[in-house]
Amino acid sequence: MFIPLLVIVAIFSAIVFAERLHLGSMVGTFLILYFGAKGGTVLSQEIQRMEMIKD
Repeated sequence: MFIPLLVIVAIFSAIVFAERLHLGSMVGTFLILYFGAKGGTVLSQEIQRMEMIKD
């Protein structure tokens, strides 16, 4: 399971401490979230396939 704690902290610090967020940081965040979610799906499918082979 992917927990984007650093993303939450970055958004919080940008709001509370008036820090600047850069476009590259935000794009990188969305890419990490996208591939993290996609990787979890692929992994769960692989586990299901291995369980079917065992049975």
